[in-house]
Formats: sequence, structure tokens, C-alpha cells
Amino acid sequence: MATPKISLLEEKPMKAFKCEMCTETTKKNKFSWISWFTGQEITICRDCAYKESFGSKNVNKNKKQRILEKK
Repeated sequence: MATPKISLLEEKPMKAFKCEMCTETTKKNKFSWISWFTGQEITICRDCAYKESFGSKNVNKNKKQRILEKK
């Protein structure tokens, strides 16, 4: 199964940014999401990055362990 590439852009950004997936303006960690199908790159928030990576199982557990920030 093909998966999107998710990478950390900025941890604790000073300025608020708009997540292009959930359209929320936030100061959470900023991630880059690259579609495996189209190659389109968008900026997403921490919540969306974890939802896209892990689905609905173990999301809170992985957030506590900061799995995506360690990569």
C-alpha cells in the first residue's frame, strides 16, 4: 500500500499558520505532507499528521511518544 511522505518542517513555530488539511489556524508543530499519487505538497498541523500516519488506532499513544518528531 502506498503511503504519503510526512516530515517535520518546524517545531513550535513562532507565528500561527493555516493547516491546509483541516483549515485550522494553529501554532502546533508544522509538517509537510507529500501525496504519493500526485506529488502535491501541503503544510499540515500535528493532529492531521498523526491522523494520516496512524489512522484511528493508537494515535494518542504515538502522540505521547512523539514518534513523528523523532524521525
